[in-house]
Amino acid sequence: MPATPNLFDDAVNLVRNRAHLRVVEYIRENPGAYLSDILAGTDTPRGSLGRVLRTLVELDVVTIDVPPEKRGTGRNFRYTVNEKRVRQILAALHVELLGE
Repeated sequence: MPATPNLFDDAVNLVRNRAHLRVVEYIRENPGAYLSDILAGTDTPRGSLGRVLRTLVELDVVTIDVPPEKRGTGRNFRYTVNEKRVRQILAALHVELLGE
């Protein structure tokens, strides 16, 4: 049985860009990392990092410690990996590629 389409699409969005994986790995190893930490620790260009983090937050792979209504520029946010969501996405990819 194939994975749920939206979950599979999220899996594809996560793994299609090596920068996504590099940032997730860095944040997993450094929970509560600030943007400046991630920038220095991943060698991701500043212009790309904002897009990568936005995508990861939209996928719910990465969470921010500030509620959406209180977010400003994003430079003082602390980022953490949502490990439960990552497991869901990886499971969907597994089902799609290898079956149940």
